[in-house]
This record gives sequence, C-alpha cells and structure tokens, in this order.
Amino acid sequence: MSVPSLHAESTVAAISTPPGAGGIAVVRMTGPDSLSILRAVFRPHSDICSFRSHHMYYGQVVEPRTGEPIDEAMALFMAGPKSYTREDVVEIHGHGNSLLAHRLLETLLAQGASLAEPGEFTKRAFLNGRIDLTSAEAVLDVLAARTRKGLEMAERQLAGALFQRLASIRERLLHGLAILEVAIDFPDEEEEIVDWRLLAESLRGMAAEFADLLAASRQGQLLREGARVVICGLPNVGKSSLLNALLCEERALVTAIPGTTRDTIEEYFDLNGLPVRCIDTAGIRDDADLVEAQGIVRARAAIDRADLLLLLHDATRPWLAPEDELLATLGHKPLLYVLNKIDAAPAPPAAAPSVLGEPLAISALTGQGLDALRQAMFHRLTDGASQWEENSCAPNLRQTEAIRRALDAINRAQETLALRAPDLLTVELRECLDELNGMIGLTTTDDVLDAIFSRFCLGK
Repeated sequence: MSVPSLHAESTVAAISTPPGAGGIAVVRMTGPDSLSILRAVFRPHSDICSFRSHHMYYGQVVEPRTGEPIDEAMALFMAGPKSYTREDVVEIHGHGNSLLAHRLLETLLAQGASLAEPGEFTKRAFLNGRIDLTSAEAVLDVLAARTRKGLEMAERQLAGALFQRLASIRERLLHGLAILEVAIDFPDEEEEIVDWRLLAESLRGMAAEFADLLAASRQGQLLREGARVVICGLPNVGKSSLLNALLCEERALVTAIPGTTRDTIEEYFDLNGLPVRCIDTAGIRDDADLVEAQGIVRARAAIDRADLLLLLHDATRPWLAPEDELLATLGHKPLLYVLNKIDAAPAPPAAAPSVLGEPLAISALTGQGLDALRQAMFHRLTDGASQWEENSCAPNLRQTEAIRRALDAINRAQETLALRAPDLLTVELRECLDELNGMIGLTTTDDVLDAIFSRFCLGK
C-alpha cells in the first residue's frame, strides 16, 4: 500500500518542549539542510566529530558570525530515512530556559531554516510514508491524553491497531471488486466467476466490523474529550465540598455562609479512566447580590453545556419550593439526585419529586457514599457500562463519520446483491473503498490534512 512521498525542499525548525523552565529544552530541525545548519552553529567539545547518525555530541551552540557562545548543549543528528520524518533530523538539547531556546531557534532561522508549522514534523512523517494517517492522528491523542486509559488507547492507535483493522477490510473489499470487474468484462461467464454466496458472506463480515468500530467510537470520544459534570443546587447544600471530595483536594473555598461561590470552578479528575471536567457552580437563588447574580448566570450556562448534572440537596432540611423551580429549568438533562450531609441529618427530609427517583446518599465531609456516587456517574456517562471494554481501537470523530458512510455503502451493496448486477455492486463498493482510503490517508485532500495537523503543537 503506497503513500504519497514528500520531497521536501525546505528545512524547518521549532522548539519541541513546552514553554517555561525545565531540565532541558529541545530545538528540532528536519529537512535537507539540517546537518549543514548544525555544523554552522554547533562547536563540538571534541576535535574529532563526524556527526555519525544517532549519536549525541557535547559542545556549544554559538552565533556563527561572531563565535559568541549561546548555550552549552548536546546535539543529535539522525540521517533519513531512519528518523521520525524520514528526512535528515537534528535535535539540539540545551538548558531548559525559554529565552535560550528562542535564541537558539532564531539562530537556526538566520542560517536558512524556516519556522515549522504546527504538526509539520508529524505531517512530513505521514507524507513520507513512515506512518499512516490514523497513526498520525493518534500522536495527537497521545499528547492530549488526560488519563491512563486514554493514553493506553492512543498508544494502541499509534501502534497501528485501527490501521490494521481498516487494511484488513480494504483487502477483502479490493478482492471483491476485482472479481466483480472481471465479471463485468466477461458477462457470459459471470456465474462461474462470481460466487454470490461467498460475496454476501464477505459483505456481512465487513458490515459487522464497521458496526463494531462505530460502537467503540463512543468510548473513544469519552476518553479523548472527557465529560462535563456540573454540580448544581441551592446555596449552601455542599457543592464546593463535593467538588473537593471528588478531586481529593481543597480546590474550592468552603464556608457555612450561603453564596460563597461567586463563579464556576472547574477541574479535571480521573473517573475509572474517564477524564471528567467537574464544575462547581454558584448556588441558584432569587435574592442574590449583583456579583452573585453574575455567577448564577454562569452556573446556568454551565448547566446547559453539561453531559451530566449532580443535583445536590441538603439532607438536613426539607425539599424547598426554589428547588422545584430549579428542577423545572433543567429540562431533560441526564441527572443524578444526590442527598448530601447525611452525617448530620437528624431525620429523613421531606420527599423530593418522584421524577428524581431514589437519591444517592452521601457525606462530602466524611466520604460516605462517594464510591457509589462515582460508580453511578461512570454508569450514566458511559451509557450503562460498569467498566471499560478493552477495545483494540476507537475511531475519532473524522474517522467515525467516514466509517458511518462506508457502512451505508456496504448496506446498500447488500441490498443490491439480490439483483446480481456486478456493475451496480461495484459502484457501492468503490464508494466504501474511497472512505477507507480517506481514513488511512491514501486519498485525503490537502484541506483535510491541514485541518488535522493544525491541531498539533509546534515542534511535533
């Protein structure tokens, strides 16, 4: 399976480490002039330095015109095609000071390198055939992973799990198309050429694999993007205490004074591998002052964007009319009714509306009931799953939409099969093939590639 090759005429450079202070900063170059630029700016400590590929050398980065030292550094040259981009690649590892890193980058640019676009190193790796497009997109998932489960999924994608499944389907699809096209060329021998029973079985198998990938895409979306969980309720019911308890840290200020939270407070935590963006909101009431009222506006906006609401009620007091009003504004959002402060409740409170069902009784102060709450949150966010399925791969949104279109084409082909018309079948199977080629990157348009790689950070 061939991939378009990029014959790069330009050499590009970028800082590959995050901004700020650290142990080292890495500046990276790729392209035909990488080694000559390195020779111009790097003075090795040893008099004998051949810049052998995949060897590191100690020395100083200097200003070529004046010889002024810029930084003490280690330099690494990797000759193509045995490099990340399959081009000549250079890495200079200097001290982890952003001023030094930027000065080094400016020195490389002055010697003829161009500033790399976001994701350009990975884009060149794809265009030069080192990785397919699904693996290239997985690089972004590796960088963005917020939980161990998300990282494991991204690493499976990077190792080619999705590509292998798509390539297997593609091979069967090409085999079916080849047979049909021979039948079109020799219509009198169609019955001997095409085994319609085997073809139907093959189409059913491809449809089942596409359906399996679509089912896995929901899990992939959750692991990549996470979920938004909003804690809402009247003032002083323990929303900030619950946020702190879920995060296992004192993130929000907690007092006995109603209306302490004047804005939304947001933080991520790991819920059985699912990255959850938990949002504490201002207590919603009518008699709020001006600042608190602005917080309530933001609270309602957060509720509108939530994937799951935790409606919190204080177990030490009865259900109040303002809570009915709040409930009426929540619409049909997924919701868990949580009864807090059960450690201090003297007696069962007045019953809440029956539509809320049985409450999850907790104490944010003592931790009682929190494990059950976490499990209920995971169950609701994952559409009934009690734990993750160990899927080998999970398509992203772009891939999911392409798989959906490919499955539609296969389904149409199965409907057409009864006509035993090879020319009509090839139309549907070619449409399916086009979608597979686009996912893998064989026929992906430039604007789609630009959209994919523009989401990468500089230097990757």
